[in-house]
Amino acid sequence: LLAPCVARADVTGEGDVSPLGPTDLPLDGGIVDGDIIVGGTLAPPLGTIPVGRLVVDVPAFTEPLVSNNGFIGNTIGSVGEATITGFFSEWQLNDTLVVGRLGQGYLNVTGTAFVTTAVLVPGAENPGDDDFDFIVGEFEGSQGFVTVDGFASTLRNDNLSVGHRGQGRIDMTNRAVMTTRIEASVGSVLDLTGGDDAIGAGYVLLDGRGTRWNIGIDAAIAPGNPAPDMFDGVLYVGREGRGTVEIRNQAIVVVETDTILGELVDSFGKVIVTGTGSQLLTREDLFVGNAAGISVGELHLGPLGEARTIGNGANGGTFVGALGLVEMTGGTLFSPNVTNNGLIRGYGRVESAAVVNNGEIRNSVVANQLRERLLLTGAVANTANIESIGGEIEFLGAVANAGPDAQVVAIDAILRFGGGVINSDGARIFLENTLIFVPAGQSFASAGTLSLWAGESTLVGDLELASSNLLNVELGNPYSRLEVVGDASLGGSVNISLADDYLPQIGDSFEIIDAQSRAGTFATVGGGGAGAGFWQASYTASSAILSYVSDLANTLMSDFDRNGFVDGADLAILRMNFGLAPATQADGDANGDGQVDGFDLLVFQRQLGTFPPVVPAGNANAGTVPEPSTLALAAAGLLALACRRRVR
Repeated sequence: LLAPCVARADVTGEGDVSPLGPTDLPLDGGIVDGDIIVGGTLAPPLGTIPVGRLVVDVPAFTEPLVSNNGFIGNTIGSVGEATITGFFSEWQLNDTLVVGRLGQGYLNVTGTAFVTTAVLVPGAENPGDDDFDFIVGEFEGSQGFVTVDGFASTLRNDNLSVGHRGQGRIDMTNRAVMTTRIEASVGSVLDLTGGDDAIGAGYVLLDGRGTRWNIGIDAAIAPGNPAPDMFDGVLYVGREGRGTVEIRNQAIVVVETDTILGELVDSFGKVIVTGTGSQLLTREDLFVGNAAGISVGELHLGPLGEARTIGNGANGGTFVGALGLVEMTGGTLFSPNVTNNGLIRGYGRVESAAVVNNGEIRNSVVANQLRERLLLTGAVANTANIESIGGEIEFLGAVANAGPDAQVVAIDAILRFGGGVINSDGARIFLENTLIFVPAGQSFASAGTLSLWAGESTLVGDLELASSNLLNVELGNPYSRLEVVGDASLGGSVNISLADDYLPQIGDSFEIIDAQSRAGTFATVGGGGAGAGFWQASYTASSAILSYVSDLANTLMSDFDRNGFVDGADLAILRMNFGLAPATQADGDANGDGQVDGFDLLVFQRQLGTFPPVVPAGNANAGTVPEPSTLALAAAGLLALACRRRVR
């Protein structure tokens, strides 16, 4: 009676469970000599269905259930379920726990219960890649499901594989906790050789305030640990197979070293972070898609979700591979450095001191006609593509657009260059109906190519075009125009292209740049098609104007066939095309008004009589050249006919 009382509750097994019964399974907790199999025992009793259930409900501060290994859903066609429940109830495994080995396995951990596998000795070497002590969905065709729910309900393991060669899923909710000491792999194996059909598909969900997954143990955040444990603490999402981790509603995942989304050939890894306070924290580097471009990684940052990377060394941070995607729908990426070889798109914040873009950064107008707004806080070095179609991108740091493949494309967009922008030799900027902001003291500078597509764009700030700049403009209706709310310094060359339905006429003028003040001029003006005139630039104190003027270098405007003289062949062209509009000089338009009419006949009459030297008599090949008076009479007759037609 005076002996201390030790309270114990039941450890029970039902159905296909091994060991089974009060003689083999310690009903009050304790050690099992060997393994525990729930559903799919190796030698089930004759006539039994391979369905089993294990319940561990041991009160606080009593002995846990201990076994070497545990297999839930052990054989093909089997179904097993284990429930660990109650405050401080625990199932300890000296080696491995498999949920869904060949069959279907279910593990439920609730009410501040614990499941612990393979406690390693501190300082031991990392195990091999396939030496996992907690596996959910081990072989082809298997399914494993783990639910961890409630305050401090806990999974503790050293090496975790979710979706090893089969399907695996872990759901953690309501302040549940999981600690993976060394390596966590979600979507582990892809093996389609030798008749195998193994595609590991893993999914881990963390939902709710206080729900947490710690991967690795850092001495700096474990005051009771006198030294590091010598393990790296790495998260692979899509190691070879297909993996997804979803972090919602203030849940958090903390990774001691690297997080890798899509590691090996043909793998796919996705992380979704959404909701206030939801966070993926990587203490070294984050890789979104393998940098060699042989795997796919996706990082989705939903409203107020965060991915935070501390970085390994001065150049560490976030690396987006060629097949990597960072999809932002209101979230934030924190990283000391970002190197993007894939795609960053959407609306949100990239808080990084330096962004190197070798891929694409873009946004647009979403379905409800709202502008996507993307903010980049640091300096941006762009060697590839930055694009906004109806969206808004703000750069707080300086933007360097440099290299032969570098371009910035903005259509119906807003670009804010808080640190200015420099468009270097070989790089391009394309603008159409776009609003650009550059603060005082900075400039919108181009030594490369600046293309103004048809429509009016506005620059709030100063414009600086270097002598090496090429300005491409399109003339017609509408036409290219840049309104500069600041000063414009002009240089370089202008290249003109014409709208398909526009035929220039002598006297046409277009103000392509209007500023508060103008300095400098364009060195050359070219393009714009052939015709009766050519384009030249003129200037005011605040603007640059392109005008279509008469080609004074060619006095023979009636030389329609361009053979050096005006004769009957030119009259024949004019008669054949009389009344044609629109028309060019080659059609008989001698005055450049875009049509062939009586005014062109008048020009023809004035220029008639310019002939080549007289052909010597006796030349067998000499033709008969009509007398000027004869051609003049013919032209006069055609003019009279044109007048009669007009009267009618």
